[in-house]
Amino acid sequence: MYLSEKLNNEISRQSKKYPFFITKYFKNEIARIYDEKFIERAFKVGDKISDSKFLNKNNEVVTLSDQRKGRPAILSFYRGSWCAFCNLELRYYHHLIEESEMDSINMFAITPEAPDSSINTDDLHFSILSDVKNQFAKKLNLVYTPSWLLQLIYRLGGINLKKTQENNEAELPIPATYVIDKEGVITFAFVDPDYTKRAEPSLVLDEYKKLLYI
Repeated sequence: MYLSEKLNNEISRQSKKYPFFITKYFKNEIARIYDEKFIERAFKVGDKISDSKFLNKNNEVVTLSDQRKGRPAILSFYRGSWCAFCNLELRYYHHLIEESEMDSINMFAITPEAPDSSINTDDLHFSILSDVKNQFAKKLNLVYTPSWLLQLIYRLGGINLKKTQENNEAELPIPATYVIDKEGVITFAFVDPDYTKRAEPSLVLDEYKKLLYI
């Protein structure tokens, strides 16, 4: 089953779980973000990504350059552990990488959430990096502020963005996936304000593999 099929199944599940006015508002919020022209403003193929600092799972400061060690990499931005669509995507990557039998795939899942020692990430086939206050995502023009009503809906559902991110601002990155070469130049880009849509991981891995033989 493709990731897109799993995402569509989750859309159907949520449409049955939440009242109509909630799902309707989610769609309106997505439309609002589209209107802000994020696709046009976000980094694209050919742009070069500069180095940036993150926190790793041990709450240590690391840099992207140190982590990828001059090799090509996959960068996947996700909203947080509370996002069902993000979790589906990352689990799909985990299993796909496992099945690929490649010795090493340089992939980094980037989230604004602060490191959580209670979550075991040792078995994952990629690294999770915490983007403090969305600093890196802002460089790539991927950050937006959810409306106050959406923030309220999240809070009622137990999602406190300021708390999980340890940030005074309630901000989120648009889910995006980039493949960068060893120089940090983007060779593949997927940016869509609709958080229910993601790049198909098999296509992303194919783009990544092309760079391994250059």
